[in-house]
Amino acid sequence: METLDQCLSCKACKTECPSNVDISKLKAEYTAQRYRAAGGPPLAALAFGNVRLLNRLGSMTAPMANVVNRLTPVKWLLEKMLKIDRRRSVPAFEAPLARDLGASASDRAGDGRPIVALFGDCFTMYNDPRIGRESRRVLDAFGYRVQLANAGCCGRAKISTGLLSQAIDEIDTTIEKLRPWIESDDVRAIVVAEPSCLSAFKDEWLTLKLRTPILLRKKLAEKSWLIEQFVEKKWDSHPQRAEFRANAVSGDGEFFLHGHCHQKALWGSDSSAALL
Repeated sequence: METLDQCLSCKACKTECPSNVDISKLKAEYTAQRYRAAGGPPLAALAFGNVRLLNRLGSMTAPMANVVNRLTPVKWLLEKMLKIDRRRSVPAFEAPLARDLGASASDRAGDGRPIVALFGDCFTMYNDPRIGRESRRVLDAFGYRVQLANAGCCGRAKISTGLLSQAIDEIDTTIEKLRPWIESDDVRAIVVAEPSCLSAFKDEWLTLKLRTPILLRKKLAEKSWLIEQFVEKKWDSHPQRAEFRANAVSGDGEFFLHGHCHQKALWGSDSSAALL
């Protein structure tokens, strides 16, 4: 367990190790069995596994929650109870993305534009909704009507902390809420801002023993993309071509792209770099 505690479930072993053994999957299964044998998971696993709930509560009470989380006694308590180093800042919360991307009149009535569903992940929804607003701005520019798929959690946090039975229940519920977007021919794609959520769609969701039919899960995996990946792959078939400002990039126009670990393990950083 001391060794597995150092595993971040980044999936690098899936592609970078010569034997390509998915240690993150083995860790999740072993940890789940260990918790069952021990009579239940520890408090830290429950807390980190339920990050969406905690983020939602923090978002509802922002900015007060941000002030409280910076207090020395609170940092001391988090270190004692959850082993979060007191020097570590807790991610800040903001007003939920649903306030900005709720169903508008055009969403309800339809305006003829093809639909793209934006999956509301735990962080874009409650920690950094700016990413969701800018994602809609980009997709609007390419002629799409963006709908927020606030369907719940992908289960990534519960999987990585070994809460597999809870993750299965959560994922089945999320897929059922996503079903209208999965099955609708009017929805061109389900786009995701957080690569770890997309890796759950295309990897864990296809191998876990869910109650949801595998055909529905495969259809979701085929219909799901990173936002920049969708824009680049469908470049010649978007309803309209976005206009770009001249000299929009300062300096010499160079970008440094840090690929997400799950992205690099499953598709490679080119899934973002190609659009740039």
